[in-house]
Amino acid sequence: MKFKTRDDGYVALHPSSVNATCGNFQSPFLIYQEKVKTSRIFIRDNTMISTIPIIIFSGSDVSIEMHDGEFLFILEGGWFIIQASSLATAECMKHMRKELMHILEEKIKNPLLNISSYDRGKRIISTIIHLLTKELSFCVN
Repeated sequence: MKFKTRDDGYVALHPSSVNATCGNFQSPFLIYQEKVKTSRIFIRDNTMISTIPIIIFSGSDVSIEMHDGEFLFILEGGWFIIQASSLATAECMKHMRKELMHILEEKIKNPLLNISSYDRGKRIISTIIHLLTKELSFCVN
């Protein structure tokens, strides 16, 4: 498998990584803690991440575009392109992301606010937990 970073191009999984011997990932995306350059650039402390957390928690703006009949999430100015199963799914994910940002803004304004105990917060958090739990899968050696 080949992995690529925006700044460095192709990188390799560090041999000490638990994922170094994993031959199959359910998602083409990894997050990592550290890059090391020796004989080549390696990423360490990495884990696979599915598309839903990238879409929901990414710090960049998300747009939805249609290309060749496919609905696509465009993130990071086109660096991440993720296919949506339908326009309705894409719009729902974009709305959920927006709602999460509103809830977090409310929490910042009022640190004593328990976002999991009021209706709006409870709904969005339980939906996100459901989606993340449903999509979880790991590489187990």
